[in-house]
Amino acid sequence: MTKFLRVGIVAERLAEVARAAEYAQFLLEVDRSPPRHLRGDRDEPPPGSAPKLDMDGEIRRSLRTIIHLTRDTLRFLDQLPCQPLLYTGAEDTDTVIRHLERLLETQPLPSGQPTRPHRRGA
Repeated sequence: MTKFLRVGIVAERLAEVARAAEYAQFLLEVDRSPPRHLRGDRDEPPPGSAPKLDMDGEIRRSLRTIIHLTRDTLRFLDQLPCQPLLYTGAEDTDTVIRHLERLLETQPLPSGQPTRPHRRGA
């Protein structure tokens, strides 16, 4: 069993998150009830109390942020020349890179070009 996963799995999940946030935003927009920040005279807060938080506005801002971040991340992943891999094993990043570089040194590249030189500091 491989310890590598394609990032496409993450991209699919991000797309699902964006769709769910867009749907929640849609539901907030279709809600026809009066905004919570409009109160009658009887609902005035006592003097010296903190102002009420506009929950609908906060939820809208939060959803816009979620949508923006997921869409930006998806655009970034789409711009990469190949689909990155995620390593799910127990080794740390430097150890995995060393293993991969050793493999590259022992295998000829398909283009016939020499293998990559060693990384600095490895």
